[in-house]
Amino acid sequence: FSMPAETILSLAVSAPAAAKDSPRQLRPAAHSLLMQPLPALSLPYHIGNGWFGGLLPATAFAISAQAGNIYTGLWYAIIVALMTVVIGAIFVPGGTHKKDIFADSNQ
Repeated sequence: FSMPAETILSLAVSAPAAAKDSPRQLRPAAHSLLMQPLPALSLPYHIGNGWFGGLLPATAFAISAQAGNIYTGLWYAIIVALMTVVIGAIFVPGGTHKKDIFADSNQ
């Protein structure tokens, strides 16, 4: 491919992902600006998506290469998912199922 074709192809692939992720990142911040500061929402989101999700292929490949088994690297994704469930169960004990999350706001 030529450079312009690669650039256009790269933008064609990344534009839908950016359009999908931008509202998801903005909504928690917009709904709770008065209740908690923006970094309280931004930091966990970016750590979760950037570090765990972004480094998943490299970490899984390194684990697989070290162990010599191509399926060993899948344990990283499984362990991160289980950590998410455990941490969520500890820090969100009541959850939000069938609860009005805007009950304290002044609307």
